Amino acid sequence: MKTCMGPAVALALALMAAPGRAADLPAPVKELKLENGLTVLLAPDPAATTVDVAVWYRAGTRWERAGRTGITHLIEGLMFAGSSRFGSGEHRQRIAAAGGTLGTFTTPDYSCFYETVPPPALDLALVLEADRMASVTLTAATVEAARRQAIAARKASSAENAPVGQGLRALYALAWAGHPYRWPASGLTGDLPRITLADCIAFHRERYGPGNALVTVVGRFDPAVAEASVRRAFSGVARRPSLPTAPVATAAAGGRARRNSEAQVPLVFAGWRTPPDSSADGAALEVLARALGSGHRLERELVQKQRLCLLTQGDLDSRREGGLLFAIAAARPGADTAAVESALLNEVEKLAGEPLQPEELEGAKRQAEAELLMGWQTTRGFAQSLGAARLLDGDVTILERRLAQLRALSAEDVSRVAARVLTPRNRALVWLMPGAAQAPGSPGPRAPRPAPVPTPKGGR
Repeated sequence: MKTCMGPAVALALALMAAPGRAADLPAPVKELKLENGLTVLLAPDPAATTVDVAVWYRAGTRWERAGRTGITHLIEGLMFAGSSRFGSGEHRQRIAAAGGTLGTFTTPDYSCFYETVPPPALDLALVLEADRMASVTLTAATVEAARRQAIAARKASSAENAPVGQGLRALYALAWAGHPYRWPASGLTGDLPRITLADCIAFHRERYGPGNALVTVVGRFDPAVAEASVRRAFSGVARRPSLPTAPVATAAAGGRARRNSEAQVPLVFAGWRTPPDSSADGAALEVLARALGSGHRLERELVQKQRLCLLTQGDLDSRREGGLLFAIAAARPGADTAAVESALLNEVEKLAGEPLQPEELEGAKRQAEAELLMGWQTTRGFAQSLGAARLLDGDVTILERRLAQLRALSAEDVSRVAARVLTPRNRALVWLMPGAAQAPGSPGPRAPRPAPVPTPKGGR
């Protein structure tokens, strides 16, 4: 894997220094389709030292139903329970023995399983992934073991149980009322115990077949040899019935909530619904998020100038059907919460009428560009970019287009998008107040200083 950060930084800066130059992807991308419906992306890179194999399934909260939330997260564990050919845990053991690493994660729009291995282990990774796609072991015993593991992991998760995690879940429930995005990836507390073996079998059959999957192969390999290996491994996986995607009813964002928690200071969460990730406004939204958060606009006004808050954070969570631009503030002890709320909303929503200052715009654009380019400097990072682009936007060329859009953005472009998104009607707001215990079954540690919770951002 190309992990040397010195050359990576140099490359990012070199590309950023040439605003008129169109950035090329680090490897050519070839897309092919197998007869069973499987989509494959091949991106050979002779400069790489490893090869990354990833299988992406259209699974996640977007595809779950009420009462069975968290089933995608549950199936993550089940995918390592063995198959007709390999025993429980053998997938991990074989990849480790070959000198590789593996991982899995779920976002609201997809679930991804990947291996980063030495080039000679490419066939092994493909065979293992094809085998569990075709014949993962689903029994009452494996489902119960995976359920216990998922419940234990949820209880132990500091990010999930901390006040910031609780506040973001409450914010999404308001902002995405009527849409599955309102549910956390780990599911609602009472749903995991309800999921049955029959539920898992049906969901796996519906969402984990070749017609609902994408395979990415990125790194050091011979394209012809890799294509033959992919066909050999996956062509035998039977096609499954194609299920149309039902339209999702979604209510308008809005509303407010006030909840008690174990936070030591009041926390306010404000979120504004944004267009889908593939929208032409995506670049402007990325810049807005960086101006609010890492650009320190909120910190300067609320922490340093008005001294109403201890800390602030802003971020963007982009998804296939729409995202959320959000801001968080921790009130200073004794501060008037009405004043904190007013100051936070004013600082965010005034972006709809006041263009970013030149240095603010340039800093946010450069940061967004650098993050995109740096993500292409490892086989895993580039595979992540490719797979997310193909599933969220339907086209990997959006990566080059997004970079071009970032470079071409003006302050007026950003203000135009801000005026459309940052409106009171499009806003949801949640207060978490200190001094009360958690709800039963959701214990969480006290958090004197809330830290930002990583958001999936569609896997970007």
